Amino acid sequence: MAGAKALPGARPSRSPRLSSGFCLLSSDKGFGLVAAVFVIVFMGMFGLLAARHLQSTSIDASETWLWAQALYTANSTARLRILTHDGGGGSFTAPVIQNVQGSITSDNFAGKGAPSSLEARGATGKIVRTIRVKYIL
Repeated sequence: MAGAKALPGARPSRSPRLSSGFCLLSSDKGFGLVAAVFVIVFMGMFGLLAARHLQSTSIDASETWLWAQALYTANSTARLRILTHDGGGGSFTAPVIQNVQGSITSDNFAGKGAPSSLEARGATGKIVRTIRVKYIL
């Protein structure tokens, strides 16, 4: 209202402010820039942490898969060798299963009825699984 008189004891009006948890004074003009830099650095560190976790998880999963494949190949190699000794497989050829090479490292087959053992392995790159089997035919 134009020309209205102020009430006695009333304070002069100030420009309206948004209410917040803290009050920015006119001397805090660089605070927004500092807060933005902090948020950017924090989000960058969080992104880096998430990327490293994802990388280590995927590497662990792929190595676990290769360890399982190497164990499966070693087991298959041992079974094929025992079948060869039992007369059920003809000549022995070490299997290759999904690029994992099977091999026999030791075999002391002493004939039917005698305790025997063999050691088979599955290997791909640096990952090697070895098993020892004791059997009697």
